[in-house]
Amino acid sequence: MTPVLRVASRHLARIAAIVAALALLPAGARAQEPAAAAADSEAPNVWVSLALGRAYDRHDLKLGGAASFWLSSGALALGARIAGPSDFDNGSITDGSLLVGLRRPLDWATVVGAVGFGVSTAKFGCCDDRPLVGAMTYHGEAVVSARYAGVGVSVFGALEPASRAYTAIGLTLEIGRIH
Repeated sequence: MTPVLRVASRHLARIAAIVAALALLPAGARAQEPAAAAADSEAPNVWVSLALGRAYDRHDLKLGGAASFWLSSGALALGARIAGPSDFDNGSITDGSLLVGLRRPLDWATVVGAVGFGVSTAKFGCCDDRPLVGAMTYHGEAVVSARYAGVGVSVFGALEPASRAYTAIGLTLEIGRIH
């Protein structure tokens, strides 16, 4: 079994729980829209999300950040993300991943939850670069949003490999076609 499939099989229950929780969120009542507005609401949504906050890896609290690009149509959300924790002088972990998940637009907010696979690199100390390894990642955000901008909270991190696992929560800014 490949390393990516081995990681995915270990965390299948977590993935299923995240997707199920997102699917059960209430849809939010929407007023009847004219035909032109309804056609516009079916257009794909494209946005950039920037998050900054606190992260915890196996060692201590650090500054966590994420930059992601999202594309969604209907409930499906596809994302590309670079993220990680850093304390700027004693080490950092960085992962880049492709994410697949669900998006739930509400009248005043947007909720996205996704999991994905990518690569992770780490640096501990000035000269201790670690090689790239496969990584299983997750990203969730709840954002109060207008049509083209929003502010909210993101939770993101990596589950595998254990030596590079981290969890972060941060304030989020979104810009793009959100609703």
